Order: sequence, then C-alpha cells, then structure tokens
Amino acid sequence: MYATRTLLFLQKDGTLKPLVIKLSLPNPQGGQFGAVSKVFTAVENGVEGTIWQLAKAYFAVNDSGVHQLINHCK
Repeated sequence: MYATRTLLFLQKDGTLKPLVIKLSLPNPQGGQFGAVSKVFTAVENGVEGTIWQLAKAYFAVNDSGVHQLINHCK
C-alpha cells in the first residue's frame, strides 16, 4: 500500500484541487534506506493523464481510510 502526500490548491470557489501527489513505498532493502517515492503532477491527456488518475485514486483511498479510522473507530 502506498503512503501519499498531496499538495492541494484552494480555488476561489472553495474547492481543493490536487497539484502534486507523492506516492511512497517502504524500501525493499529495509527501513534504514528510506522510502521509495515517485512524484506525479496533474496531467489531463495520454498515458501520463491515466497515471495521474491512478495517483488520485491512491490518494482518495488513503484519505477515506484515515477518515474511517479517525471518525468511526473511536
């Protein structure tokens, strides 16, 4: 499971727009070597656009999991 970090932009209409998503996995050589990370930026078309959609899906799943844990498992 990826860990995510996301840079969001607050738009004038009050909605948040993701600009950058960083996905991180544990290093297969061990924790002392740090995480293996990739950064994705917003793209609308082509293969990069599909990868951006997948990165947004990982973010949404992690965000939902945190919400469920914090708000429903007290």
